Parts: sequence; C-alpha cells; structure tokens
Amino acid sequence: MRRFALAALIVLFLSLGSAPVGPFKGVEPTNAQSDETLDRWRRENRRAIEDALFASGVIEAGQFPGDTRWVVTVRVDSAFDGTEIRFTMRQRYDHRVELSVTEPNGSSVDAQIRRLKQENPDANAEEIASLVAIQQRSLTDRNCPSLKALAADFEKVRVSPVLPDVLMMDAYEYRFWSRSLWGNHMEVFLSGPGPQAKRQPHPLLEWTEAVRSSIHGTCSRAGRDEKRPAHN
Repeated sequence: MRRFALAALIVLFLSLGSAPVGPFKGVEPTNAQSDETLDRWRRENRRAIEDALFASGVIEAGQFPGDTRWVVTVRVDSAFDGTEIRFTMRQRYDHRVELSVTEPNGSSVDAQIRRLKQENPDANAEEIASLVAIQQRSLTDRNCPSLKALAADFEKVRVSPVLPDVLMMDAYEYRFWSRSLWGNHMEVFLSGPGPQAKRQPHPLLEWTEAVRSSIHGTCSRAGRDEKRPAHN
C-alpha cells in the first residue's frame, strides 16, 4: 500500500513538472502605484503650472503707470485642495480704485491638475497649464464700492519687519508685491491658516481675506468674467 501511494505521488509530481508554462506577464501596476506616480508628478509640476497661471506682480520702474499711487498684487496658494486666487489692486491719483482677479473656474487648480493629468497622461506641464480652467474679472469702485474702504485699509496697515515665527502644517502661502510710483517696493511671503480661519496671525493676511470675502460676497456679480477653457 505504501509503495502504491509513493508511486502515485511521483507520477503526480512528474506530471506537474512537465506541464507547459505560459508566458511571464510581469507585475501589473496597481491603482496605488498609479496614484503615487500621479501625485509625484503633480507635486513636481504644480508650482510651474501655478506660476504660468498666476503671474507675479513685479512691475519694472519704467513700466509703472504714471497716474497710479500704488499697486499691490497678492497671490494665495493652498497646500491641498483649497481655492487659489491672485488679485491686483491699483490706487490711482484721481482716487479711483481698480481690482483685477484671477482664480480657478470650478474646482481648485490642484484638483484640476490631477484630473487633467489622468485624462492626458502624455501631456507635459505647459500643456496641462493651458487646459486648466480659470476666470478673470475686472472690478472698480463703481461696480464694487467696497474697494474704496479696502484700499484705505491697506494704506493703514502697520507691520513689524519681524515676521511671525509660527509653524503651520498644510498652511496657505501668501505672496505680496507692492510698489509705489517713485520706486519704493516691497515683497513679502507669509504662511497662514486660510480663509476659513476666524483669526489671522498677521495684518496683511487679515486684509487679504477681507478682499477675498468682498470679491466673493458683495462684489460677486460685478465685473466682466473672462473664462478659459470650459472645464469644470
């Protein structure tokens, strides 16, 4: 009986060993691996894409408009899926105030980058930037009266040259460029908790979020919208 069982095991082993072996297909990429690759590409290229969409506010001395007292440009970038915004406020000598706004149309730039890269895996950063949906608006103190008070508030801001040393996780990034007619200029980088915070750690952040609140509140329907392209 033992010899029969041993012989059966040998036959079974030989039959398995001689079975045809199919082609080796390798390891299929998992969803987790694909997501990791996409996230790495997004992190490496996000800043360049945002720089293309939201230009800096630097104005050379020879290009500064002669009828303008001062200009300030603010760019706000979020750590994750918060909404980005860039605006430029201009105070003229005739007391008029103008505001130009650029922001995502629909979901945040970060969310759009991820979706667009999924839909266009071979596209480079420049091509993805051209597909991001943004909207631009031009406001004045005539169709947005609150701009007068906001401009006056900006002139009243008093700040220490010593900036906050608070460490924040997943903070919003605020970049300021300000210039007056005769060449005085300032650039400031600050981190903040974002528009949802009840209090801001710096007067410039308080002012920025007051402007953003006005843009999306009392002045939400003012100005002429320019959108491109028609993505969500």
